[in-house]
Amino acid sequence: MNTEIADRTSATTTLSNGLTAETTARTAADAAEAALRSAADADLLTKINATAATVTTTSSLIRQTAGGAIHIGENSLVTEEVGGVQQLYAQNALEDQININVKEGSDLLINGVSVATDNDVAITNANLATETSNRIAGDTQLRHEYQAADKQLSSRIDKNTRGIAMVAAMTNTTIQAGKTNAVDFNMAEFDGESGFSFGYAHTINEYVQFHGAAASGTDFKESAVRLGVSVQW
Repeated sequence: MNTEIADRTSATTTLSNGLTAETTARTAADAAEAALRSAADADLLTKINATAATVTTTSSLIRQTAGGAIHIGENSLVTEEVGGVQQLYAQNALEDQININVKEGSDLLINGVSVATDNDVAITNANLATETSNRIAGDTQLRHEYQAADKQLSSRIDKNTRGIAMVAAMTNTTIQAGKTNAVDFNMAEFDGESGFSFGYAHTINEYVQFHGAAASGTDFKESAVRLGVSVQW
């Protein structure tokens, strides 16, 4: 019985010592964990504050004014709806409107069609000016050709009209019975043109008669000659 008591007492002492050691170890571990947790919380708070500052800065890059304009960037690309139309423009730090440049390598399209650049417009205008100049030159050349042809045609018509007037003046010279020679001088007018002629006839014998005539216009630019022999029996 005394031995059992002694064993139980020794075991209780060992268990108590073990519990004390475990309690001490757990207390130290809890303190170490608390220190780690505190350091981690402080680091997390630092990062959160840094992120908050970053978020604040980022948020300022995309903002909407009280008037409803949406600004992208500190010196902004601005878009807003005005009168049912969505406007897009850019501003500098002084809020003056500035140009928007689509860099080379990108193309600005409207409904799938490239927007013409100043260079495109200049080339188109140059081509149009060249085409217009060519058309004017061609029209001028054609007008000159028409005028030359019309002048030539008018000259031919006038010449033909004078020719008709000259031929109308060239009548046959008649030699009366018992006469040997006869001379005629005639004038005629046709469509504003005049012609005159000189005719001569000679009786060779009672059967054969020679006759001829020459005619010209009043400007003497054209002339006509007729020679003939008449045989009578």
